[in-house]
Amino acid sequence: MISARSRLLGAACLATALLVSACATESPGSLDSASSELPLPPQATWAMTGLPDPEGKADAPVLTVKIDNTSAARPQSGVERADLVVQEPVEGGATRLAAFYQSTSPKRVGPVRSVRTSDVGLVLPVRATLVASGGAQVVLRTMAAANVTVVDESNPNLTRDTSRPAPYNVYASLAGLQSEGIGKPPKQPYLDFGAITAPDGGKARSVSVRSSSLATEDWSFDKKAQTWNRESGNFAANNLIMLQVELADAGYQDPAGNPVPEVVTSGKGKGWLATGGNVRKIRWSKSALDASFALTTRDGAPIQVPPGKSWISLLPQDTSQVSYR
Repeated sequence: MISARSRLLGAACLATALLVSACATESPGSLDSASSELPLPPQATWAMTGLPDPEGKADAPVLTVKIDNTSAARPQSGVERADLVVQEPVEGGATRLAAFYQSTSPKRVGPVRSVRTSDVGLVLPVRATLVASGGAQVVLRTMAAANVTVVDESNPNLTRDTSRPAPYNVYASLAGLQSEGIGKPPKQPYLDFGAITAPDGGKARSVSVRSSSLATEDWSFDKKAQTWNRESGNFAANNLIMLQVELADAGYQDPAGNPVPEVVTSGKGKGWLATGGNVRKIRWSKSALDASFALTTRDGAPIQVPPGKSWISLLPQDTSQVSYR
């Protein structure tokens, strides 16, 4: 028979073993349990490209520079360094560029031109600061009412190049502007970035984007780099996004007497997405001025845009044409 003393000693040993076991499994320093199950923090991405930001600077403000896009403005400077470019129609069938910079800060960008009311819906989604040579009073009042900051030639980081004729001689130093701490962090990505799952469209090696009889952008696909290269130079895009938009009357004229159009950026319409040597017909929508562009298939399924540099052409419904082969 087991003595009472033996039974008490056995019970004490069992209690001690259970206590040691519990401490071993609940220890916060255990490498085999608790610490291995802790979720890793998500890696930040740039709002304008969707690319990873290993240096933790993805909350940097966005600067949007208005750049002339006529033949008289070439060669353009700094466009190749932009994270994303929006080409928008202006008066007389011409176009201008709204070049967005967040992950880069080139010292020379231009030639810088004036703002348009169309720019409100382009910059509000990421709370970007507009860099421009100036603007009509009606436009500047619109910007102020929308809480859009405009940096013009009153800032010493915008200077004139005396070797070039006006008005194609204003250039901006984004390195200088960013050192001033201008702007707020973006509140959301500019596009819905991610792996594309939409059905394939048509294979293409070249895309021609005609905004009007005076404005055409031609692109060729570099299979090795997986980029669409601008034939007129200085931009390689991972994604070409071409959206047909409505134009309204901005309510004023330019100095030459041409009525100035306003791009209606809120609403919906048809478009094309070229990425990876493939061109898809898509639909777009934008619920409000401060909302991002949303892309879908023609059946309404959401389309994500692969991370990287993007070029968005806003095309008048009546005069535009997109062809590819």
